Amino acid sequence: HVKVANYWLYTNKWFDMLTHALGLLVINPKHPARIDICCDFQYLRCGLSGGALMAGIVQRKFVKVHQPQWAVHGIDTDKHLHVNSIGFGSKQSSVYTRFYNKSFELATSGKTYIAEMWQNVGFTEGVPVYRVEFAMQDLGLKSVDKSTGCCLEIDWQRLGDREYIEEQFLYYAAYYFDIRKADNERKYRCTPIDLFAHSGM
Repeated sequence: HVKVANYWLYTNKWFDMLTHALGLLVINPKHPARIDICCDFQYLRCGLSGGALMAGIVQRKFVKVHQPQWAVHGIDTDKHLHVNSIGFGSKQSSVYTRFYNKSFELATSGKTYIAEMWQNVGFTEGVPVYRVEFAMQDLGLKSVDKSTGCCLEIDWQRLGDREYIEEQFLYYAAYYFDIRKADNERKYRCTPIDLFAHSGM
């Protein structure tokens, strides 16, 4: 198994470094065992902050259509319940979804290079950054296009292309992060919330 260190994933040349190292070590990968794809944000397309969306899910103002099994992690103080992350699905399943306060995690992780990247893309200092992340393994790296019936598989050789990664994130988000207003209807009939750009899943 080959694992890319977290630091390198935040550089523009991480994939070139990986393929160069594989060549030097004469390693010919068969397929990825796991890929994590994520998106960091402060506000969503609908105007909600990450914190408002997280609180709304916990308070049942919003519902998530798929992955009904979920777990909340936070800190319960004398005055407030601070929710830091929500995990949807099972960590052993093909796709596991995490929604969490990345700023809170960074306060203890020491990964200053992530905060530097946020500054470079223009994030507002002092506003918490949230992350939606899909951890995919085995069958989770494949999906079926409902319009054509074709099996789609993540092409690991295109992981150095940021546009391709964005396409894949939006594709999975359309299904695995389908959040809707709690309209007192069945989940599938509730009003969708415009979180990210739309994809064709």
